[in-house]
Formats: sequence, C-alpha cells, structure tokens
Amino acid sequence: AYSCQTLYNKLMDKIISTLSFLAKTFEKNNISWLLGASGALMVHGVNIIPHDLDIFVSKDDVYKIADLLKDHLKNPVHNFTDKTGTFIECQLWINEMEIEICELGDISFDKLLLVDFNGTKIPVNPLENELECYKNRPGKENVVKLIEEKLLNKIKLSSA
Repeated sequence: AYSCQTLYNKLMDKIISTLSFLAKTFEKNNISWLLGASGALMVHGVNIIPHDLDIFVSKDDVYKIADLLKDHLKNPVHNFTDKTGTFIECQLWINEMEIEICELGDISFDKLLLVDFNGTKIPVNPLENELECYKNRPGKENVVKLIEEKLLNKIKLSSA
C-alpha cells in the first residue's frame, strides 16, 4: 500500500511531466496556449490537485493539436456549448491524465502571466481573474475560499 504522500508525489510527477511535454510541443509548433481551471490554480500555488488539465487555445490550434498529438487522442474534435456560446474541444490522454483542449473565444494572450512551475514556464491568467471566474461557478465556494486565502497570503508577503 502507498502512503498518501507517495500517491501525491506520483500524481504531481505525472502533472509536471505532462505540462512540460505539452509546453515543449506547443512552443515547437508555435501554439499560443493558456492553462485554465484547477491546473492554473495549482500553478499559482493554490492547494489543489487537478483531476485533468484544461488547455485553452484558438479554434485553429484545437485542430492542429488533435493532429499533432493524434496518438494521444481520446476523443476527437467536437462541438460543446456553454452559456457563452458553441466552441470546439478534444480530449487527450497523456501520462494517464485527461487533457481538455478547448477553444477559447476571446482569448488575449498578452495579459497572461508566465509562471515557472518546476522549471517549465506555464501561461496562466492572473489569480484575481481566476477568482472572478470561480465566483460565478455554483458549488465552487470552497475553491473561492482557497483562492482568497492564497491572495491574502500574497498581499501579506509583499507588504512584509
């Protein structure tokens, strides 16, 4: 039997190597991207472990990634609809992790932060932006609390 710490370390190793692989692949192929949702929170240092990684790219790049990583394709490119519109997405399976590759409508890559996560530069939205997104998601009150705690700690550290 594994200890909780061992399982945590194994999962973190998977996440780190998967993000490193994706970052290198995207850079080599000129793909602008953004890590969103719980993966972004983890990169910001919020105490959360994602069960999948949500990657946001342009519509054309969803198709490009599905083709580039076809050996990892779990679910081909298809439409999905949410309250903001209809977009496309596909799912990959890498290192026993599900990766959601999603079209992001009004993506602006110039406002992103590049955060060093275990030696890999990961593009994410500022934590304040993630907080606003999570505040609008029902049932995410615990996550909102974790983000607010992280932001409070950042303020305390910067004023110390």
